[in-house]
Amino acid sequence: MIDALMMETRHMEGVSQVPGQQGSLVAGEASIGDQQSFVDRLFLIANPRLETHLTPENSTPVPCLIAKNSQFFFSRFHPLTTSISNRQFGDPTRVVVLSDQREPKDLLYSYDPTRVVVLSEQREPKDLLCSRFRLQRLSQISNSQISNSRFGSLGNEPDRHKIVRRTFDLSRSQCVESIRKLMRLTDDCSTGAPPMNRRMKTKKLKKMLGFAALSLMMLFPQAAQLAAQDQPKDAKPADAKPPEQAPPKEESSATDHTIRLGGQAINYKATASTTLLKDDKGEPTGSIFSIAYTRADSKDMSQRPLAFVYNGGPGSSSVWLHMGAFGPRRIVTAEAAPTPPPPYKIADNSGCLLDKADLVFIDPVGTGFSRAVGKGQNKDFWGVDQDVHSLAQFITTYVARNNRWNSPKFLIGESYGTFRSIALGNYLQTHDSMYINGIVLISSVLDAGTLSFSAGNDMTYIFYVPSYAATAWVHNVLNPRPDDLNAFLTEARQFASTEYAAALMKGSHLSDAERSDIAKKLARFTGLSEDYIVKADLRVTLGQFRAELQRSRGLTIGRYDSRFTGPTYDRLAENAESDPSYTAVAGGFAAAINSYLREELKFSTEKTYNILNFEIGGNWDWKHAGDGGGFPGAPNVEPDLIQALISNPHLQVQVENGFYDMATPFFATEFTMDRLLLPGDLRQNIHLDYYNAGHMMYLHEEDHDKLSSNVRRFIDSVAKR
Repeated sequence: MIDALMMETRHMEGVSQVPGQQGSLVAGEASIGDQQSFVDRLFLIANPRLETHLTPENSTPVPCLIAKNSQFFFSRFHPLTTSISNRQFGDPTRVVVLSDQREPKDLLYSYDPTRVVVLSEQREPKDLLCSRFRLQRLSQISNSQISNSRFGSLGNEPDRHKIVRRTFDLSRSQCVESIRKLMRLTDDCSTGAPPMNRRMKTKKLKKMLGFAALSLMMLFPQAAQLAAQDQPKDAKPADAKPPEQAPPKEESSATDHTIRLGGQAINYKATASTTLLKDDKGEPTGSIFSIAYTRADSKDMSQRPLAFVYNGGPGSSSVWLHMGAFGPRRIVTAEAAPTPPPPYKIADNSGCLLDKADLVFIDPVGTGFSRAVGKGQNKDFWGVDQDVHSLAQFITTYVARNNRWNSPKFLIGESYGTFRSIALGNYLQTHDSMYINGIVLISSVLDAGTLSFSAGNDMTYIFYVPSYAATAWVHNVLNPRPDDLNAFLTEARQFASTEYAAALMKGSHLSDAERSDIAKKLARFTGLSEDYIVKADLRVTLGQFRAELQRSRGLTIGRYDSRFTGPTYDRLAENAESDPSYTAVAGGFAAAINSYLREELKFSTEKTYNILNFEIGGNWDWKHAGDGGGFPGAPNVEPDLIQALISNPHLQVQVENGFYDMATPFFATEFTMDRLLLPGDLRQNIHLDYYNAGHMMYLHEEDHDKLSSNVRRFIDSVAKR
């Protein structure tokens, strides 16, 4: 049976024949009027049945042959939407479609079309002709009318014999002729022919339809046989509802390992798994991928601390803290330089926290292998509060499934993960009554406004002066260069918060003498020239500083870690073009986690672990219920921290700061913690540590061990309170 014979229906205008060597192309034409902008109804005919539908406006409803399943297949050679009825051909007045294959392969059309012809007889077509003029017959196509071919140049003289050999036999005219006769039955009212009663018309229509179907089957027994073979035994009618997709399932892979920490061998189980998130109706909306490490010889789980670990972004997976800081395996990277290409070295991590706590590394939706499922959409998870709610559901689910409600609980986050930890910790305590023992903030930001160089906001320039000073010191561009970094940074803090802040507050009222004096002092701390600082009106943004500090050497300074440098392409660029501290390690971390999951944790999947999804940040919903009323401002979770500490005065917070962190400057963090104005002695619950490294201080070997030691000590002391 012909599986693809499509016609737009109103009335048949005739039959044209194109003679060829081995047969003739028989084309029935169907007009839809000159004013239509697109074909309103163009249906696939397969296992045809009779149906009535409306033609263009002010026309009479007419019967037409449509497919048992009117949803058309996608064509490799012409864009289609979900239905062939939506297929547009410019401004056509006639459409002719002939095909004897399940998937028409050749599309012959004009740029200002009045007719469209589909020719197909071979599995893999070789010719696609496009004409700029109206087509009468295939044999009338001249060389000048041929514009292009999807399958290669046709040359000066197209191979019409090849095209003709792939058209229809003369005997196939019965098919088109049958349809033409059938369509005449619909013109009784408009042509003045004697009307037939409904029963007579239906009887004659069914007779003609049966004859057409029988002719097709007799003419194309091989096609019918192929079609029958393609149909599965349990095939259902096309108009039936499509079978529902199987609900998403959770996956899990558990493996046993051993690591030596502090001179002792620790046996542990690694569980890489997905956990379904569900809505209020119990339907899955998201799938969270996590990796849990639990000590095998723990006897009393209620005494065993449990830490949930994640990075930030928003849009980052947990790979950085997992494979760089606290997981049992770690990628070995170069010191403040690009890590050589693969093969990368993965080694046991002496900084792993398993001797003090069980660890669960979490990838928020859109990162790692985590994704929206079912009726869930990315927007359901990509936002401050949406993110908090999804991770809270994951944590409560994990705790309930593993009977860890009575275990001491910790949240460990980096970068935006610190912002998340404060909102998440407060939400778990107020919404789920799950109290948190301790929160570790690594390279933190609680008030996003402290990082914004927006117009009228001079505070950010003040916060970055000590970070600029540390960077200038480590790159040895200060003259003279102080011997004591800590003393130098204390002086930079003092200058930034007093003289520099006062000068910026004066704005345009600042005198030339005052401006010159502040520029000279700022140059001493930042390593920039006085002239550059004056031209910047004493306000140098982070992007400008990173491009300018080593411009003479053709180097750009890193953002995550200003110890890193990379070559500058445009040495006249005002702002840094890239972040060499990220590109230096990204490839190594991506390769390490993807190979580690498959080879050692035996979690098999064809998906690629997404270490950092840049799409998420640009689509993030920054509104937060805890921001309070008034005009919208920068996202801020300081009120969440205040509420969390007041509700749970035993909650302890450890803050880790890198001097060379240009993404979250340490002076801004100090300012944030000091202005919380916590009642009583709650300020003593917040502890700050410092490192001679950047945003990811664990990339510095010395500070990798220091960070692990500090967090170990924090967990141990807080869990025993």
